[in-house]
Amino acid sequence: MWQGFPSGRNTSGLQSVPARRSSPISRTPGTSRYRATSRSHYHRQMHIAFIGLPLSGHINPTLETVRELVRRGHRVTYPTTGNRVAQIAVTGASPKTYQSTFTSDSEVPGRDQWMTQMRIAMVGETSEVLPQLLALYEGDLPDLVVHDRAAFAGRLLAAKHKLPTVQIVPTFAANERWAVTHKFAPVDTSAPEHKVYQTKLKELLERHEIAWEDLAPAPRQISYIPKAFQYHGETFGDDTVFVGPCLRPATGDWKPRGDGKPVLLVAMGTMGTATADFYRRCLQVFDDSWHVVMSIGDRLDPATLGLVPANFEVLRFVPQLDVLAEASALICHGGMGSTMEALYFGVPTVQVPTTPEQEATAARVVELGLGDQLALSDDPRPAVERVASDQAMAQRIQAMRQEIRNAPGATLAADVIEGRS
Repeated sequence: MWQGFPSGRNTSGLQSVPARRSSPISRTPGTSRYRATSRSHYHRQMHIAFIGLPLSGHINPTLETVRELVRRGHRVTYPTTGNRVAQIAVTGASPKTYQSTFTSDSEVPGRDQWMTQMRIAMVGETSEVLPQLLALYEGDLPDLVVHDRAAFAGRLLAAKHKLPTVQIVPTFAANERWAVTHKFAPVDTSAPEHKVYQTKLKELLERHEIAWEDLAPAPRQISYIPKAFQYHGETFGDDTVFVGPCLRPATGDWKPRGDGKPVLLVAMGTMGTATADFYRRCLQVFDDSWHVVMSIGDRLDPATLGLVPANFEVLRFVPQLDVLAEASALICHGGMGSTMEALYFGVPTVQVPTTPEQEATAARVVELGLGDQLALSDDPRPAVERVASDQAMAQRIQAMRQEIRNAPGATLAADVIEGRS
């Protein structure tokens, strides 16, 4: 899952301004049909633009919120890439297509100066996407921009047209007490990469005639995890609303074989962070006592894995929620989406992170006693069998499952966006 620019925490090296606490609608764009009078109720429907990244970990958490806003009568537009249009359209939103620098072949930055490299990549993505967004919304400005924390193009679109914003966070929220940069991905402001980032960001803002002072963070942000899973959740104020994961409906496209064997799902994310060696190790160590469903993505040629045992299903993509509903354990990369989905179904996880952000998720899972953590080179079977049989862990997972299932989800997220909560 990609991260780009901090909100409320200025690490750009440019002058920042304090957050504003105001009504989500503080002005009336040219195409607006009404003005909000307070943060309580809106008199008529809005045109809401959702600006995210064209990646599963950023799109999936938002879909049920979008569906709920459409159900309430709002017009929602959702810019995305062509391969994501159907996924957006099924919610009732209107997709707008653009070209992105992110593809299935995009390289994930290495560990050295990871966060700064991510921010450089996001400046490049913003430089590509922002002109397209400005053209897509010319003459059809939204009343409100709901933007992913990492979707800097959405924040700049709003700043350019002085539109109100709500920020969405598909993973851990950040404040002065906790941020991924504090421990897992520190930023060295003396490194050459940081100077490159500052220069590219300054050039981007100047090119679009946007001052850093116009980029005050959104007055409210929505986090798609339960507060109980957030690091130092008790330190966050009312401006951060933890709604929990908002899961899309299961497809019903997958069923277990009916042989009574425990199901193990191996899903290492769409960005292809696992290696062929890791998948081959799984093929070797999980014998016929397990039914293993392995999702390998579209970067790896299945032929490179060699002979696939009969107790394995090796697919590029799987209907993950359907499999998790039947699974005894999940091996994943530390993606927040997969972790939340597993906890929703009460499934223990073995986390195999390969980026600092994923390490933050894995460390939290271990800290809360909800799973285990391994390296890519480790034998995963002992850890899988341990988490699948640990009764004390099962009780902790059930408690977190209840937290997630009791979370207000898309209903509260839509209320926040409307200004009702």
